[in-house]
Amino acid sequence: MEPTHYINFSGGVDSTYYLWRFLKEHPDKKIVVHHCLFLKRRRELEKEATDNILKEFQKMGLTNFEYVETEFSRKGIKGKQYDIEMIYFLSGLQLKNEYPKVHTVFRSVCQEEVNSNTALKNYMQTGRSLIDFRHKHNRVAISMQLLKTASRRWFNVISPYVKPKKQMVLEMPRGVFDHVWYCRYPENGKMCGDCHACDRVKPALKELKW
Repeated sequence: MEPTHYINFSGGVDSTYYLWRFLKEHPDKKIVVHHCLFLKRRRELEKEATDNILKEFQKMGLTNFEYVETEFSRKGIKGKQYDIEMIYFLSGLQLKNEYPKVHTVFRSVCQEEVNSNTALKNYMQTGRSLIDFRHKHNRVAISMQLLKTASRRWFNVISPYVKPKKQMVLEMPRGVFDHVWYCRYPENGKMCGDCHACDRVKPALKELKW
């Protein structure tokens, strides 16, 4: 069975929730799970989370995926590079060369992120593929153009499981969430508890008393 779907997987709440839903609901389809080793401050933590989550899925019998890993170095490149732009460019190159049957790319996103991006929110209400989202200053739009340019073909880029972060956590199996890494600015290998990603997860942790 050749993969027909593709997801960029960080081991965070959104991508873990999206992947779990897909694997559970579509056992007859195969998805490429791409993890990019990118930012040094959380590279090893996200890699560990990714490995452990995928092992947990396998224990659950959710094996309809193929894992691939890339690495990006900012050495010699000045200025700020956004992870979404670099990762989708690498995805495009990978899809062009290795996965000709993939037609759908998931962009994992929670409701809070959609609400904070007015241009993206308005566009998503149209129900069209994100590959056609154009906005010269929007990182999502730029990343979609990089994906399209690097892959040299069209994809259906969708976010089918948009929900509040809290709801994603509450629905996810505890054994899976235990391995999720969501902190953006870890301190000594632990969650900082203060970044925007940690803040979005706090309501779920408080309710479940984890």
